[in-house]
Amino acid sequence: MSGCVGIVIELPLSMTNVVLDAARRVFVEDSGEDTGISFFPPESYMVPLAVRSGGDIQDLDIAAMALNLAAKEVVEFGVQLGPLTMDHNGLVSSQLSTHNGDLPAIVATLVKAFEDVGCKGVITPPLYLPIAWVGKDRWHEIEGLLKQQHNTPLAGWLVYDLCVAGGFPGPEDNTWILERYRCLPLRRYGYR
Repeated sequence: MSGCVGIVIELPLSMTNVVLDAARRVFVEDSGEDTGISFFPPESYMVPLAVRSGGDIQDLDIAAMALNLAAKEVVEFGVQLGPLTMDHNGLVSSQLSTHNGDLPAIVATLVKAFEDVGCKGVITPPLYLPIAWVGKDRWHEIEGLLKQQHNTPLAGWLVYDLCVAGGFPGPEDNTWILERYRCLPLRRYGYR
């Protein structure tokens, strides 16, 4: 199994608690050993913005160099997590978005910074926070529970720093189990 490195948005503790509360409401009856549901660990609640597979510890330092370059251009920005949804593979997640739609430009800046430090093969995964993976025998039930939830966003917050993280691929495509390596503050809005 190959590792990966990336630049991520790490959820603040208050947002992690909001996500855990939302998941708890959906999966409230699931307590036991064999529920058919695998939860992503809350300490890895991060949204990858730019990821390179096949990474090692040296690549973490290269990713940190890329983040240093990008942080000079990226200004702190507001994000929002959408309601919990489940995809066709049983992945329960929350979609990340911005109010003014500037997330694609931020991601492009990060990818360019990776390329500027000589790191090729960087991908931009779908911008969502994976919460849990549901076994096929539970899809219909969990899908029904998710439809009962209010179709409103979970929470929003100001992203004032980005982090370099490393880890391994998760159980689904475009998911990773990551650990924070280093964070760097972004430029404050209205400051040079």
